[in-house]
Amino acid sequence: MEPVKRSSDDSLVVPGTPENKLPRGPNPKDSPPNPSLMKALEAVLIAGRRGLLGPEAMAAAGGTPELNPGGSNGVAPPAVDPPGGLNPIPRLAGGGKKKKAVNEMRTSVITAVQQVMGAGRQQPPPKEIWICGNSVILASKKRAKSLPHGLQLGISVSRAYVYWHGIQAMKWEQLMPLLHEIYHLRSSPSLIIIHIGEDDLLPNDNLSLIISMKNDLGILKRAFPNATIVWSSLLPRRACKMDQNPEQMAKAQKHVNKKMVDFCNEIGVHFLSHNLITSDKANLFLPDVNDLSDAGADLFLADLKKVLRFYQVLG
Repeated sequence: MEPVKRSSDDSLVVPGTPENKLPRGPNPKDSPPNPSLMKALEAVLIAGRRGLLGPEAMAAAGGTPELNPGGSNGVAPPAVDPPGGLNPIPRLAGGGKKKKAVNEMRTSVITAVQQVMGAGRQQPPPKEIWICGNSVILASKKRAKSLPHGLQLGISVSRAYVYWHGIQAMKWEQLMPLLHEIYHLRSSPSLIIIHIGEDDLLPNDNLSLIISMKNDLGILKRAFPNATIVWSSLLPRRACKMDQNPEQMAKAQKHVNKKMVDFCNEIGVHFLSHNLITSDKANLFLPDVNDLSDAGADLFLADLKKVLRFYQVLG
C-alpha cells in the first residue's frame, strides 16, 4: 500500500510567531520506536486492508486487548507493558531524512523551554497530541487557526504539542497508513483524536465499516498502551447523494455511533459525542455539502477542548 501523502498545510502554527521559529514536537530520539506499535501497523499494511481487517492481520498483531465488561465510561484503563521481542518494520522511503530535519528544528525549542522552567526543577517533556481525520478536521483546523487560541487550542507548548492532519473525503481504510507515516515524523503520542467515517457510511449495511473500526481501534489500543485514544462520533449529514435517502442515512449514522459507543466503553477508548451538532441546524453546515461552517467548527472545537480538559492537558 502506498503511504498517504501529507497535505501541504500540516505545519504547526502559533499566532504571532515567525514561521522560522515555529514550535515543534519533542525529539523523537528521546522516544525510541515502540516495537509493539510497529508490529501492529505492519500487520495492517500487510493485510492489504481492502476495507476490512482480516483474521490473518489480527493474528499477526497479537490480537485485540481483553475487553472490560464493566466498561470504562470513556476513560482509558491503566497502561500495560507491550510484549517484547517484536521486530520493527522498515521505515517509509525517505523517512530518516525527514525525521532528522524535524529533530534539528525541535532541539532549540525544547532547550528554551527547559531554561525558562529553571535548572532546579525537572520539567516533564511536552505531551504529543494528534488530531486526525476527514474534512471535519480540515474545517476545524482552518477555524482554529483564525481564532486567538490558534492551532494549539490555547495549550502552552511547554505542556503539549498539537499536530493536525486532515484529508478531504478521507476513508477509514486510510487511517492506519496515515498513522504509520505520522509516527515516523513525530514523537510517540499521549493522545490521539480520530474523526473519520461519514464518507464510508452506507444507507443500509454498515457491518463491514463497524468491524473495521473495531479491529483498528483494538490494534491502536495495543500499539499505544500509554496513549489515550479518542473516537469522535460520526456527524449527521446535511446533504445526501442523489441515490441516498436522508432518513436512511440519519438512521445509519445513529446506528454506527450506538455500536461504537458500546465498543469504546468495553476496550477503554474515549467516545467523544457531538450532541449540539444536529442536521436540523442549517447554520452549522456549508450550503449543499456536509462540511462544517465556522459556527459548526466552533462547536466541534469546543468538544475537543472538553476532552483536553478532561485529561488535564488544557487548563
